[in-house]
Amino acid sequence: MYLTAGCNLACRHCWITPTYQPGGGSGGHLSLQLLERAILEAKPLGLRSCKLTGGEPSLHPEFHELGALLHRHGISYWAESNGVLIGAAEATMLRRTGLSFISVSLDGASAATHDYQRAVPGAYDAALRGIACLVAEGYQPQIIFTLTKDNAHELFDVFPLAARLGCGSVKVNLLEPTGRGQVMTAANRGFSARELIDIGHRVEEVEGDLPIKVHYSWPPAFWSIKRLLRGDPETCGVHGILGILADGTLAMCGVGRHVEELAYGRIGECDLADVWLNHPKLRDLRAVKPTDIEGVCGQCLHAARCFGACRASVYNAERSLRAPFKLCQDAFEAGLFPATRLRS
Repeated sequence: MYLTAGCNLACRHCWITPTYQPGGGSGGHLSLQLLERAILEAKPLGLRSCKLTGGEPSLHPEFHELGALLHRHGISYWAESNGVLIGAAEATMLRRTGLSFISVSLDGASAATHDYQRAVPGAYDAALRGIACLVAEGYQPQIIFTLTKDNAHELFDVFPLAARLGCGSVKVNLLEPTGRGQVMTAANRGFSARELIDIGHRVEEVEGDLPIKVHYSWPPAFWSIKRLLRGDPETCGVHGILGILADGTLAMCGVGRHVEELAYGRIGECDLADVWLNHPKLRDLRAVKPTDIEGVCGQCLHAARCFGACRASVYNAERSLRAPFKLCQDAFEAGLFPATRLRS
């Protein structure tokens, strides 16, 4: 649930590109009425849980009521936030209404680096205060760190920092060439396949010595045997999710803001069950077998689990649900894709 179309930060890498709201305001938000209608229509289809994100979800003018609504309907939920607006009252509300898990973005181990990435002075200190409030309520928040050339020098400092703050894990996201991230990619602020693979191996080398878990967000074809054996569940699960944007639009995910074909209709103007069961793009998605994916992804032993990584990102770039994931294809063409992970 992309609750708001706005954000109080203006992150340079953001793939959603919400409207910057420096003075507050949601930039447009999903009403509780539409939210409840979506829940009632989705529960008979198997709805069990939802993720609250945005924009920034805590900008929603009825943020405190949202948790109570989900709790009343028996829907488990988790959230992604920049942490800036999370105070003691918000953390208590989240605990009392059953929030199971929360991620907070932290793009550096110092204020200078984080605030540069987030483009708002003071964002680092505010995020740390938000994390402290969540920890005080018994949470072990996950840190989300989006890797770019502007903050990579602090990546390995973020791991011990997260542990000191009381966090339970760090998730390292790769720069998405979508939204503002597309501008950063064009400016060469991301990394090549070779560089991303080298960084991933370094992360896996140090992970065993850390008091917290680290999830480096590359496809399972590159995972170590140890990570594969522990059953790390980090995959998209695109066949079992449906996004709801701030205006009530149903979409594959937030990329529906930018890609018209991946927006399927609007709550209140269409029947959710009809969209879920019959929309042409969803039917197309379900018709794609893992081995139908083009390039190296269709040859990969992990195709059934990974399903070519993020289909929304791939579609945004290639306008195809069958195109290979860029990191994997680039690695294959450079001779860097693990041969042991390919079908013979």
